[in-house]
Amino acid sequence: MEESVDPESERPITFADLGVPTTATIKDSYFGKTRHYSDLEKKEIFFLTISLISILATIGLTIERITSVFTKGEPDFTFALLLLIHSVFILYYVIDGVFRERPYELAVFVIGVAFIMIYCITNYIGTFAEDKLNVIKLIRLVLIAVLGPADIVLGCYLTRQYYISRNLIFRTVGASAELQDICSLMYFCEALLKFDFQLEVSMFVLVLSAGTDNVETFDYVLLVVGLVYGLLWNTMGYVAIRYENKALVWTFLAFSVFGPAYIIYKMVDLGMNWNTIDQEFMYLTVVIIICAAAALIVRVVLVITMVKVYQNFGKGLKEKAYGINSADVDKKMLDQNNFQ
Repeated sequence: MEESVDPESERPITFADLGVPTTATIKDSYFGKTRHYSDLEKKEIFFLTISLISILATIGLTIERITSVFTKGEPDFTFALLLLIHSVFILYYVIDGVFRERPYELAVFVIGVAFIMIYCITNYIGTFAEDKLNVIKLIRLVLIAVLGPADIVLGCYLTRQYYISRNLIFRTVGASAELQDICSLMYFCEALLKFDFQLEVSMFVLVLSAGTDNVETFDYVLLVVGLVYGLLWNTMGYVAIRYENKALVWTFLAFSVFGPAYIIYKMVDLGMNWNTIDQEFMYLTVVIIICAAAALIVRVVLVITMVKVYQNFGKGLKEKAYGINSADVDKKMLDQNNFQ
């Protein structure tokens, strides 16, 4: 007797069988492929919800604290201002990290949440030691203590998932393993550009609040010029990647030395004027040194990564990630011919 064959068993494997969405759940933007809200899974929506609540609450309470209590130039004011700046940055990281599946930005988000937790806990302990009850600090501490661990756990989980699955990268460049690696490297470079600028802004705030006697007009002018330079320099790096412009890359690399040069100059300056630093600002100076070391490391890694990205120019990534790929063009032409 001839065995019956199940028609379903002989049909070809589809993208749906592999778990790859086939509907239009991603859209093109100037900054690359972006997912629609409908493409997000329940765990991603939950993660976004608790993250946004915790970050926005921290931003609101910190702004209230800065405007009502702190005096400019005090260490507490400086750290609160840093908390506000980092909160704004990680707010961007979590939104962009989820909607564009950027594991590196979610990793920075996790680090940022950990930093906020440490700050809120130590800041409240300092207040408690003075036998003072501050309602704003207490509310902020409770919120970050409850939501912070969930942010970190889910952030680590999604970071790992995005890094391993490369789902959006696959839907952007296709099944080519080489293009996927090139695209992942480009995303890493873009994340470094943002983190580099974040550290530059942090240095700007810290140096102006260092508590030394030699912060003069020259320092203010130099820092403001440096902040503008940092914004333009990082923007140049992104545009160079976006359009695969080799001339801009060379310009970017040539101007990459100015940031580290200022950091080294400031470290030497702090060392020479160490005895002029007030005792209450000493731990702030230590934070400046840590931030400066991190900025130097990130800058070196960024330059090396940019060189590697530069070596991959002309391999089709620009068209896949930011433009209309050839398959879309063929489909549009076919649709036009059928219409005619």
